[in-house]
Amino acid sequence: ANDSTSNGNNGTLVNSPTATTGQIGGAASFDGNTSGSPQYISVPDATTYTNFTVSVWANPVDLNYYRSLVAGVSAPGNGGVMLLGGGNTMYYLGGNAAVGSTTGKWQQYVLTQSGATITLYQNGARIASNSAGASFTSTGWTMGYWDGIGYSNFNGSLDEVEISSIARSAAWIATG
Repeated sequence: ANDSTSNGNNGTLVNSPTATTGQIGGAASFDGNTSGSPQYISVPDATTYTNFTVSVWANPVDLNYYRSLVAGVSAPGNGGVMLLGGGNTMYYLGGNAAVGSTTGKWQQYVLTQSGATITLYQNGARIASNSAGASFTSTGWTMGYWDGIGYSNFNGSLDEVEISSIARSAAWIATG
């Protein structure tokens, strides 16, 4: 869970997610346990974002329940950035959209906020856009879990999580 940039925002493994082969190099594998202690990666952060990009490669084992990919936490039980719901719906800041996820296959999800516009992409293609608040204040980030809803433990692997204070362009996102 080391930050590959010079920012040093290294994550802490909680309840032992395991290392596995990723889409690009290594990834973290989460067991999706809904009855015990969740496995996740925690990254401290105290930032107010008016523009941002959150991207992640995800390889789900199942699409049951709500499965948190990346959550920006603004207070216990509040926040949430990308939550893959049962029935192939992605819930994200300000909305939800059908995404057509497939188990056992790597897919890239990107969420951007530019001003008051939130845009969701899957595999480089824009799939939804809507209005959002002027900013999002994070007190930390979790990968693979969000405490805002029961059964949010991700079951599968996550790779190449990027959280940026820049709203990446559609052209940049399309390059994968």
